[in-house]
Amino acid sequence: MARRYRTKVTLYYEILRSVRDRGAAQPTRIMYDVNLPYSKLKEMLEEMVSKGLLAERREGKSVEYSITEEGLRLLVKLEDVLRSLRRLGLQV
Repeated sequence: MARRYRTKVTLYYEILRSVRDRGAAQPTRIMYDVNLPYSKLKEMLEEMVSKGLLAERREGKSVEYSITEEGLRLLVKLEDVLRSLRRLGLQV
């Protein structure tokens, strides 16, 4: 079975969708939703927070992420693009 690699754009989409669907999520939940090693997820979450796509809320040792308006706008655009690609029969 060939290993399927995901692009950074696909990972952004999956993370944004996970956080949106949960309302807010801790990193462990997101990690299981998108099937990504914690170290890679942590790196991507930090990047997405710095770009304004996610908001980070800390309470004690607990961290929770929520999607921002900018993140929602990007997610809608990505959903449209992925839907169009699938309609054309392209693998994403």
